[in-house]
Amino acid sequence: MANEAASNTYPQPDERDASDILANPNPERRSPEFVNPDDEISIESTSAAQQITIVCRPLPSEGVPNCNIRIGTKMATTNTAGNGGVDLSTLADGAYNAEFRAPDTDDTEMGPDFRPDTSKPRVWRSLSGQVQVQAGRIVSAEPSDFLVVNGSNVRVRLQPAWLKAPLANTRPGPIDAIVIHHTAGNLQGDLNTFLYANTVSIHYVVAPNGDVYKLVMEDRKASHAGYSHWQGDEGLNGTSIGIEMTHISGPYPQVQVDATVALVDKLHHAFPHIPSGRVIGHSDIGICEPTAPNSCSPSAPKRLGRKSTDPGSTFPWERIEQLGLGLQIIAGTMTAEAFGGYFVLRPAGRLIQGDNDTAHRYGGEILNQVAGAITELQKNLKSIGYYVGQVDGDFGRVTEVALNMFNQHMFSGSRQGSNSSEGRLNFAVAEMLKRVLGEVDAVPSA
Repeated sequence: MANEAASNTYPQPDERDASDILANPNPERRSPEFVNPDDEISIESTSAAQQITIVCRPLPSEGVPNCNIRIGTKMATTNTAGNGGVDLSTLADGAYNAEFRAPDTDDTEMGPDFRPDTSKPRVWRSLSGQVQVQAGRIVSAEPSDFLVVNGSNVRVRLQPAWLKAPLANTRPGPIDAIVIHHTAGNLQGDLNTFLYANTVSIHYVVAPNGDVYKLVMEDRKASHAGYSHWQGDEGLNGTSIGIEMTHISGPYPQVQVDATVALVDKLHHAFPHIPSGRVIGHSDIGICEPTAPNSCSPSAPKRLGRKSTDPGSTFPWERIEQLGLGLQIIAGTMTAEAFGGYFVLRPAGRLIQGDNDTAHRYGGEILNQVAGAITELQKNLKSIGYYVGQVDGDFGRVTEVALNMFNQHMFSGSRQGSNSSEGRLNFAVAEMLKRVLGEVDAVPSA
């Protein structure tokens, strides 16, 4: 969620629609819905029963109430804080199966086919394991990532699948886009923001370990895109599905990328009418809007860049392209006539901010042999979907940032650093632009 400007008005990201922000510019943060089991210990340490605390795995301050516990033949149920006790004193020493099941449990595979009871704040996965009992106490347990033995207490980390985000509304139109984000934070903080900040929400969160959580149903609008523009459309919240990857910086874990790509594939199969070119990143669409309460600094002109580096240069867009989605790259070479023939005259040159068709200024010099290169650049970016403002033949800030967002997207992942030029049009970026548009000479067959 990194912004172009660090001086945003809001300490929390605000990705609501303009009308929602203006109606309630400073929404109150919601209070947590679940009791912290460590704040309400109801089982005396001297109790003969084995103490078991069941918490939400990614939100360990949330206890899981009314969760059924079975250790061998012994059973118990947690209280409202997620604490419970089961008497194991009559069990012989040895290994026993352990089962933990919350009242609202659904083991359907994650994705658009996972349709939980949305009236519930949480829907859980079932959990089975094995414990070793000695003298009426659990001394070890597996899987150890989920069952943690700490002295007299066993802490069970139950996996949620559905965590209901309250910021969800009726869609104004059909789904026609998928937007991929990264959070620039950690999983616990990210989920707390989506669940309680009242300024941002998301359909899916993908954790670094590949776990996927659903927070808003696909048929509901989530507040994740905010002020946005793509292919002439403004405000993509109403028609897009948002996917957040919990990630701060550096390479994405392979398992997280695999989970995200698999989720995008499932979503496209469920919504096949989504055009391939409308699977994009937040950086491609995030607009700095001068009239917005949380505009960028400086607030004008209206431009891209509000979500620069989201999801960033390490996200492997080539994995999305392999699904036939995203911005597809056509094989071929740029024609000599492209960009007014500028790159024939200056193969190592770069079109830069300040260049202008009227003045025939290209690469900072006057070249009367070249004509219309900046207008062509603006039209090309606009044809793909980027916001360029007026197509006026003047390489200003709006054009520079739009080109930079294109560079971030296309020269990411395995293509990172391969002759991209931030905010400038060199030969490699120019040819990439033409290949995305399909405006290239075909590669001769062997």
